[in-house]
Amino acid sequence: MLVLLVMAVTGAWAQEQSETIATTTDNFVVGTHFDIDNNAGYVDEDGMSADGGITVLAKNGETITKVVISCTFGYSNVHDINTTVSSGTMEITNGGRTITVTGVNASTFTFTCSDDGPLFGQFVVYYTEASAGPTGYTVSMKEGTEDATSWTIAPAEATTTGVAQGTEVTATYSGTKKVKSVKAKKKAAAGIVNPVVGQIIGSDGKNYDANATLSDGVTAVAMIAYVGSETGVAGYTHGLALALTDEASVMNWATATGASGAAAHTPAAPTTTSSWMLPSKDQWTNMITACKNVLGTKNNYQDLRDGFSGISGASNLQSDYYWSSTEYDSSDAWDYYFDEGNWMHSDKSLEDHVRACFAF
Repeated sequence: MLVLLVMAVTGAWAQEQSETIATTTDNFVVGTHFDIDNNAGYVDEDGMSADGGITVLAKNGETITKVVISCTFGYSNVHDINTTVSSGTMEITNGGRTITVTGVNASTFTFTCSDDGPLFGQFVVYYTEASAGPTGYTVSMKEGTEDATSWTIAPAEATTTGVAQGTEVTATYSGTKKVKSVKAKKKAAAGIVNPVVGQIIGSDGKNYDANATLSDGVTAVAMIAYVGSETGVAGYTHGLALALTDEASVMNWATATGASGAAAHTPAAPTTTSSWMLPSKDQWTNMITACKNVLGTKNNYQDLRDGFSGISGASNLQSDYYWSSTEYDSSDAWDYYFDEGNWMHSDKSLEDHVRACFAF
């Protein structure tokens, strides 16, 4: 008798999160998950000295996955060749204003500059928590495996709490049959299935009814506000989910569309399709249309505006202006007035509300 053993390997790493930390002239800045050491005051009102540096330190074993550094300049302009990253890679520079560092994979990150002048406004630190989520990957036998009781998996925690990526797992057969082959297959993670407008998306990346009781450790992250794709409207293939709360403060258009705007919304977007973003004019229109008579009975924009009241921890959109990511011209951008249901275009320097969304 030949035995075919198929081991199903499943696993989920902690969701990426982010914390925004503003730098000051203080030598040491205390954050929730990270502290920033300004190295004896080298970051001051005149900008960081070429002899200085900034070190971001994790407080509870967090792993830094990405850092977005926003800065302006004092005495001189600082280009790519004048920056130093202690770990990871410097991926993007945008006119010397915003530097994105990816692949850090460390609990400490240091940024230095070999020329005087940069004034750092904030660091957005993306991270995963050491204690969040499963230990790693778990191993189980395919249902119906013959002589299954004669198989031993080592280490034993591979079948229960899980093991870290890269750990060697051994399957030993002690029966009398001849083993034909052993295969290991990674199960596809269950994500959003049959999405419906008004459902919530949890931090585990799954969709639930708005009033559902979520599993321990799972929190509501966003509400599905549009289902479908549309030719000519970039950013999604299956739908759009709108964040449950506004950003903490109103902001101008450049900030809203930048690294510290909608993209910095927390908790992290639980999807591999996209990150948090500011909805475009067309995306806002699609969400408003999709929610008519679904989230309410007004049959207009108010159904989306007031459609978050049944979700724990969520807040309705305000009867005020919300930015879109779509420009009207070089000085104005489109914003939607949720008091009267009108599209307007406003000077980009004005401050509007921001509600982030992500594609799935």
